[in-house]
Amino acid sequence: MSLYCSTPLPAFSQDICANEPGRVIAVALMRSDHAVTDPTSFAQWNTARSNSTAVIIQNVRGEKPKSSPINVDGFGKQQSRSVSRDFTAQYFHPDVVGNEDFYNILNFDNAHSFWYYTQGGLIWTTGTAIADFNADHIVEAGLNTSIIFDVEVAWSSNDIPIAYTAPAGIFE
Repeated sequence: MSLYCSTPLPAFSQDICANEPGRVIAVALMRSDHAVTDPTSFAQWNTARSNSTAVIIQNVRGEKPKSSPINVDGFGKQQSRSVSRDFTAQYFHPDVVGNEDFYNILNFDNAHSFWYYTQGGLIWTTGTAIADFNADHIVEAGLNTSIIFDVEVAWSSNDIPIAYTAPAGIFE
């Protein structure tokens, strides 16, 4: 009898020609009382945008680094085990003036999930995890600089974000 739990792994998908361009170039904030059941659907995104349950911010630059495991003490010969993951993302954008109140509310909000769109045309869903936002604008000292928003996003989930082909005309 084995003392270990094991979930069968799905098949690994390998594409030796894979080229998935990085950089976050748009983000979406989805209110938790609304769900896009088909992330590839133009109609669902358009409805969410028009009824204000989703806000899409285009023309950003950003990244999503590797997540960190949340571990607890293990049992038997297992020193520790992962029970979830902590994620972060960061994006920057212009359009500071007029959006201060948007981020003043979002910084204390507990009702939005976070989605990000990469330059390869993929929208990545963080599922139903509620995101924590930390946004403020940056004013650099240089004469050839611009004021920009710096937004840090954090969430916890058992699953890494999943990619979908984004519908044309929504995120660009």
